[in-house]
Amino acid sequence: MKPTKANAELFEQQALPHRQFLFGQAYYHTRNANDAEDLVQETFARAFEKFHLFEQGTNVKAWLSRIMSNHFLSDWRKRKARIQASSFDGMENVLPAIDRSEVRPQLETMLPGEIACDSSFLESIDERLRHGLENMSRRYREAFLMTTLCNMTCPEVARKLKVPVGTVMSRLHRAKAALREAYLQSA
Repeated sequence: MKPTKANAELFEQQALPHRQFLFGQAYYHTRNANDAEDLVQETFARAFEKFHLFEQGTNVKAWLSRIMSNHFLSDWRKRKARIQASSFDGMENVLPAIDRSEVRPQLETMLPGEIACDSSFLESIDERLRHGLENMSRRYREAFLMTTLCNMTCPEVARKLKVPVGTVMSRLHRAKAALREAYLQSA
């Protein structure tokens, strides 16, 4: 059913005042402000589409909260299934068997951007990994290469990049997610 102008105005009056509450709930779910904002927007979009089904006089805040929770859980289950299906736990499955003691000194002198462009390095890795690294944001690639190839800890990477440790951990998480996605797309 197409939303009417009256429904749109009613939705604006009843639902939009709960935006701050929904953002707090979304942040609790996602632990990330950008993802929380996306979740709130998706909640409002879904709620607006179904507002004609909302029973007037009932608790709109609870209704919106339920829509958000259902969407978050549904999306989380989909992501979890995709990750498990890929069985991508670490880089040991895609990097060739090499003696890390020989590689680490050379890599430590190179900048992460140089490692990612090094032809011998690129030829030595799986095509899907190479594609994932090439399409990844530079900042995520740096954190990923420093931790996996240089065996640096997150605090070491943070000192080298001059960013907080939490930022390194976030970038590393996003890099791994991007590689999983690249593997799923090419499979």
